[in-house]
Amino acid sequence: MWLLLAFLLLPMVWPMPVLAAEPIRLLASEAHNEFPQRVAFDLKVEGDAEITSATFYYHIGDSPVLTYARPEFSPGRQATVEYVIKGQQDYLPPGAEINYYWQVEDAAGHELKTEPATLVLDDVRFQWKEIAAGKIVLRWYKGDEEFARDLLKAGTEALDKLSTDAGVQVEKPVKILIYGSQQDLLGALEPKAQEWTGGRSFSELGIILIAGDTTDSGRAFARRAVPHELSHVVIHQATENPYGDIPHWLDEGLAMRAEGTVEPMYSAALQRAIRDHKLISLQSLGSNFPADTSLAALSYAESESVVQFIVDRYGPEKMARLLAVFREGSTYDDATKQALGLSINELDAAWRKSLGVEDSPAPAPVVDTGSAVSGVATYVPAGPSVGATAPLSLPIPVADLWVPLLIVIGGGAVLVRLRARR
Repeated sequence: MWLLLAFLLLPMVWPMPVLAAEPIRLLASEAHNEFPQRVAFDLKVEGDAEITSATFYYHIGDSPVLTYARPEFSPGRQATVEYVIKGQQDYLPPGAEINYYWQVEDAAGHELKTEPATLVLDDVRFQWKEIAAGKIVLRWYKGDEEFARDLLKAGTEALDKLSTDAGVQVEKPVKILIYGSQQDLLGALEPKAQEWTGGRSFSELGIILIAGDTTDSGRAFARRAVPHELSHVVIHQATENPYGDIPHWLDEGLAMRAEGTVEPMYSAALQRAIRDHKLISLQSLGSNFPADTSLAALSYAESESVVQFIVDRYGPEKMARLLAVFREGSTYDDATKQALGLSINELDAAWRKSLGVEDSPAPAPVVDTGSAVSGVATYVPAGPSVGATAPLSLPIPVADLWVPLLIVIGGGAVLVRLRARR
């Protein structure tokens, strides 16, 4: 009896099953950000059979487009593989999210797929600070917090304006990176970026890069650039569809209103065109604006005026409806008919009548495709010292004035600054 009890009290030790090793084993998977030169993705695996294939898969942000590459390596039971995204060739902006994984195969037909991972492509040259409001994240490294909060406030006020005018809200996170100098910004852009570039927006990625130093002029430039570019990103989110873009005049008109008070230069351009019977038709303003400075200024002035007319005459609800129709995918004419009950030409005529103009639109301006940036539109907001009587073509008769420009290309935009001399 005692022997039986002692036996029962002994710890029961059972042989543990031996788990078979995976045929392919992950030893290391790392990402090395060396922005702006390159981003390297390194993989090290071993297997029971010879490793014969390694494929790197990635997509940027929430894009459905999956890219893959099969980098070369030496096959063996242990393999080290590297895939490099070169900044000089495959440019990605700072702030972009690279979502990636590896798939490995051996000679026996076994496969290994690594867990999905994400690398945020930070600009590691600078020590960034960050503040946020809702889905807007603003990062900067030069200047105090008051400087950054002022720019963030300009952005949130623009969002309020868009909500009031068009009933749209920011849907996805937006990153705004404020570079402390134009030279720093150029170092973050692709090598072909023009030396006068003052900012760039990547609407599809929700990323905005702007040069905004802490001087009065630099701060003023950034304070108008932030709401303008933020408007483009938010409108892109609200109208994104696989069929086409919204008309240029609508996108730019909403962005102009997001900036706040219309600058005197635009008011002067519009009044001059009314007086001289040279208003450009809405049909012509649906695509790229002219590169000619004076015609570009008029294009932006008309865009803001038409958007103001729609909001005043038909109300924000109709503007929201117009954007919603574009999101569904529609031609310009069908969209205005569905939302406003007017064709583009009828809307053009109603807007002109509100300005006291009864004549026909001027012939479509010729888009200059021989400029440094082909097929683009340029807009010139006047600086604080440029009055309503300033001429609308460079050189502006103000010595040593920094003039901000905006070049719009498809869904993105490039902010530039030109130095005009007497």
